[in-house]
Amino acid sequence: MCQTDLLVVCSNNGEVSYLNTKEPLGKMTVLQLKQYAVNTFPKSGPTVNDIRLIVQDQPLDNDSASLSEYNIKSHAKVQMVRKVNGG
Repeated sequence: MCQTDLLVVCSNNGEVSYLNTKEPLGKMTVLQLKQYAVNTFPKSGPTVNDIRLIVQDQPLDNDSASLSEYNIKSHAKVQMVRKVNGG
């Protein structure tokens, strides 16, 4: 039997997507998750550099870090928000 991991990704305008992966979730990097979010919500218009991902009030600021470094588990809710310049 093949186990999959699931993340719930929410855009800044309320859209929701479910990321199912057969690869271990912990191996995915923050940058890979940002790329998924940008490609999934093209109407939101941001680029990878324009967004910040947040899980349980914790910003995922290190793009090269794996999700396991942030202790992100299957079924976590990831919020995509636009970065605010100068604030």
